[in-house]
Amino acid sequence: MTRPTRFCRVAWIVDDMDATTSQLKELLGLGMRFGNIATDVIKAGIEEHGLEPIQLLVPADNLPFMHGLPYPLVEIALAVDDCEESYRRLAADGILPSFTSPLPGPDTQEHLYANGFGGLPVMVCTDGDNESMMAPFKDLEEADPPKIGVITMGVDSIDDIAPLFTKYFDMEWTETDPAGFGERAVVGKHRVKLVERPDTALDAQYMHSLLAAEMMFDDPDTICARIEAAGIPVLREREFSSGRKARYFGNAIAGLPLTIYDTRDDAEARGIACR
Repeated sequence: MTRPTRFCRVAWIVDDMDATTSQLKELLGLGMRFGNIATDVIKAGIEEHGLEPIQLLVPADNLPFMHGLPYPLVEIALAVDDCEESYRRLAADGILPSFTSPLPGPDTQEHLYANGFGGLPVMVCTDGDNESMMAPFKDLEEADPPKIGVITMGVDSIDDIAPLFTKYFDMEWTETDPAGFGERAVVGKHRVKLVERPDTALDAQYMHSLLAAEMMFDDPDTICARIEAAGIPVLREREFSSGRKARYFGNAIAGLPLTIYDTRDDAEARGIACR
């Protein structure tokens, strides 16, 4: 069954995988699995919650997939119906991948675009391919919370960038609350949010274009209290129509900027239900 394009994971480089996984477990209660691809050069964690920290075991300059990327950010990944069809659509307009990665389990490949989307590094993969290599493994949409609900990215112009995602990936957008991140924002069912002209007061918290991994929890108050007890303050808040709030902690874990919100507010966070 064909499903619409949607965000499925975010990957970034960490200095110490053991320290990162310990912090994810202690603060957020999140576990991590480790794949068996390119284990001689990277150690990559992956789990159903959508976070993919990567520790490099060799210098970044020695790794072709890192060329042109806004280090330490590696990718936001989009699950599409057919990544080769997406490749053809992009190539027809001269947009070519910076790196193509083979997926030995399903005997397919995925394409990384370090350029072509206003500085947003985008990985395009066929729906279900990555999950099949880690089975049993639910995709992000089917996984239970806690998990990433929205990946929030900064752009200079929404009017320039959002139409690219619509043209090549059929992603639709609706205006939403920028939640203190910038002047304007759009979001969609696909779980990607674009924020125009991000607030420079938060520059030190952002990971280049990645403004926040917005994660949903069934008990966000407990998680937020745990984060604050670790000495990490709330920097921004967004109030939903429910009266509950999303809380932004900045680069709380291994450089990852983090927002926490209640699972019950997910539809509003994605612009499906509005105030």
